[in-house]
Amino acid sequence: MISTPRHIVFVTPGFAIDEADTTSVPYLQVYFKALQEQGFKISIISLHYPSYNTLYKWNNCNVYSFAKYAKWQKPLLWLKAIKTIMAINKKESISFLHSFWLGECALVGHWAAKIIKVKHLNTLMGQDVLEGNKFCKILPIKSMNLVTLSHFHQQVFFKNYQLKPPIIFFGTNKKDVIKNEIKTIDFIGVGSLIPIKNYSLFIDVIHEINKTIPVSAIIIGEGEEFDLLAKKIKDLNPDPSGDNVIKLLGLISNEKVLGYLAQSKILLHTSNHEGFGMIFAEALQQETMVVSTPVGSIFESPNVMLANNKSDLVKSCQTMLTKTFDPNFPNPFDIEKTIENYNYYYKDFKQ
Repeated sequence: MISTPRHIVFVTPGFAIDEADTTSVPYLQVYFKALQEQGFKISIISLHYPSYNTLYKWNNCNVYSFAKYAKWQKPLLWLKAIKTIMAINKKESISFLHSFWLGECALVGHWAAKIIKVKHLNTLMGQDVLEGNKFCKILPIKSMNLVTLSHFHQQVFFKNYQLKPPIIFFGTNKKDVIKNEIKTIDFIGVGSLIPIKNYSLFIDVIHEINKTIPVSAIIIGEGEEFDLLAKKIKDLNPDPSGDNVIKLLGLISNEKVLGYLAQSKILLHTSNHEGFGMIFAEALQQETMVVSTPVGSIFESPNVMLANNKSDLVKSCQTMLTKTFDPNFPNPFDIEKTIENYNYYYKDFKQ
């Protein structure tokens, strides 16, 4: 335990509206709760969601959210967030600033840290590593202190910006395991239904497998491609009068996601890009095997197979269906390790 609580202010684009909202950045919720258990005092600046100007409590920590701003008013939002951080510092001295996503949050964190003279760290979180990130021109990224989420994430950032920030994985809390002895669902997909997540390929893979082996599959999530994917599932149904092989469940709570993972044999992940992929950690935590494209933090093990195309994904899924989860190779993504790695920065960082 930490003898003297340190006050860390986190800057994020959005956050949970209350304790019941488990779908908003769930990996940050796990991380923040674990930090509180370790004795840290935390405050949260949430720039865009909830989209109203208020101060509210989440698990006994202060969350500051802001009213919705038009695109041309964004500098006013950034200035207001910086002034809020300055006011927090006057009331309760800030030890450290930690922003997520190399974008607006990094800009706010960088300049607020300069003004109040504290240390700042930015964690890149996803597509911010891709080419064309305008904030990589606005901010002095070569002198900033950055962290990436996986080797894949780091390599993409290096390719585009010639920098290799260190890697820190997120993780799950061991207390969140849901024991389920019977795996009644063959395949599960979890994520935003947007083009980069490539759920059209998920459907193609399941359709191909189902030609020779009857399987069941569910997809959890919402997004712009929901209707398109629903139509594709219906069109590929071998029995138009029967139930679809794949069921779209929409957006559900994180607790229910973990429950479905516990009932599923295989997480099939067909994304084109992933910074970390918290769903990998959550699946392995629930003793669910993984077949995935080689993105994010996932790596091969007796419980994980990687493949680059439809044919290889089908073969890997067929192989995994003949296996069971090997408990000798458990989930390597532990939130305690995440805290240990970040605490090195929180304690010893030099501005």
